[in-house]
Amino acid sequence: MLSSLCTWYMGHLDTSPLATKSLTSALISTLGDGGAQYHEERTHAKQMGLQHVSPLNFTYNRRRGLTNFADSAFICGPMLHFGYGWLERAIPTVAVANPCGAADSVEKAW
Repeated sequence: MLSSLCTWYMGHLDTSPLATKSLTSALISTLGDGGAQYHEERTHAKQMGLQHVSPLNFTYNRRRGLTNFADSAFICGPMLHFGYGWLERAIPTVAVANPCGAADSVEKAW
């Protein structure tokens, strides 16, 4: 399953790299911000002496999440795409023949 997911993702990177990288950046940023919001609320609850905050039942700030999503999708993702593209042209590296091969070996180990 991991191998097919990797192949699907790499196919999208080949056909539309900017959109794929921007959406990936936005999803990772949104997940990270959700974790940060949960941690902040949990820490605040501990300081107030309240009971444990459930991961499924905490106040999620949608505006903050949307702001993180938009920032990563429209600013950070494209900047990293073009910035690393420029860096790759300035300092060339050796290309990896099959980047999904590592996923195959990890999947077999499990």
